[in-house]
Amino acid sequence: MSRVLPVDAAPLEVRCIRDYSAMKDLAGDWKRLHALTANATPWQSWEWFSSWWPAMGAPHQLCVVVVIEQGVAVLIMPLQIRRCRKLGLPARVLEPVGMPDEINRPQFALGECKVHHLAHAVAVLAGSGVGKEGAVPAWDILQIDEVVPDDSQLNALLYQVEVQGLQWRQFPLHACPYLDLNQEWTAYLASRGRRLAKNLKAGHRKLSKHGAVRLQIANTPEEIEESLVCYINLFTKSWKQSAGIAFAQTNNYGAYYRRFIGLLARQGRARVLLLECGGEPVAGAIAVMDGNTYYGAQIAHDQRFDHCSPGTLLEALELELLMGERSYEKYDFFGGAMNNKRRWADESIETMRLIAFNKGAIGRVLAGYYIKAKPILRRLVNRGPSPTGVNAPCDFKKS
Repeated sequence: MSRVLPVDAAPLEVRCIRDYSAMKDLAGDWKRLHALTANATPWQSWEWFSSWWPAMGAPHQLCVVVVIEQGVAVLIMPLQIRRCRKLGLPARVLEPVGMPDEINRPQFALGECKVHHLAHAVAVLAGSGVGKEGAVPAWDILQIDEVVPDDSQLNALLYQVEVQGLQWRQFPLHACPYLDLNQEWTAYLASRGRRLAKNLKAGHRKLSKHGAVRLQIANTPEEIEESLVCYINLFTKSWKQSAGIAFAQTNNYGAYYRRFIGLLARQGRARVLLLECGGEPVAGAIAVMDGNTYYGAQIAHDQRFDHCSPGTLLEALELELLMGERSYEKYDFFGGAMNNKRRWADESIETMRLIAFNKGAIGRVLAGYYIKAKPILRRLVNRGPSPTGVNAPCDFKKS
């Protein structure tokens, strides 16, 4: 129960928390370590985790790994185990909490990620170390989506993965677009091309035929709570409802999002925008603010007004507002570069998918396919180069 891993320096404990009820005592440490984490986003904050897991975590096994040094938590790995089938085999996927959909370039660990802290945690995950308060649940494949190739934490993680003798592979996933908000709206819109400006004018003209067009902005907790109800109702009239995504997944999704945005609203870090026509919402957006970054977290529109492009019009009004406010430097479009995001974005962050394989039978089978067979099949089909990063030499940093 209280066995401690052998260490080179100060004694360390590595605990694996598998029961959410035991997480409440970790809230303060989680917030502290999240604030110390380079490139962390709100989608790994305590506010997010304590909202998402109670509502959406049920199908998964919680696996939060905590490294403790001299009685103080110094590293937290917020992980889950998701069961699925890969190559027809029942696989247990170890991944950041919220994958595959509710993530935004997640970090594998929260904290300063010092080498000896990370080494102990990865040793426990790989089964060569001993954790406290419950062993790490069995897993077959580690998967992290939207990793940034030059991220220092990624290099440190891959080094420790190799130390443990685990095979790994990474390959391109998608670009995550963003926009520099330090621009003048008129010049920026002109840079997008005449067609977009023309379409915006036409959309506004068509929408105006149905009633007065007005942008409503909710900033206070009370306003946001009321506007969220309108947004969720609007969502049921969008194409996303029939596609079964976001709020259409389950009623629990609404509970998760109301709590998450509600917590951020009390910190002045959330906003809900509603585009109204004749007093009726026709498009809505939910935003999250973090430092100098503004995240476009959700957007939906009433598909009865498709011919007016209300979603595009709302995006334009939002960007014009932000460029005028000068409160934020970057607009993060949250997720992959779909067409509706590309038309606004100036730049993007290329991301990868990292997979590593445990040493059990299923892990070995999956490693054989993804590392050996799949690259050969890809070359035969596409006659192109194989994906990079298959235990490839890279500039791993030990510190």
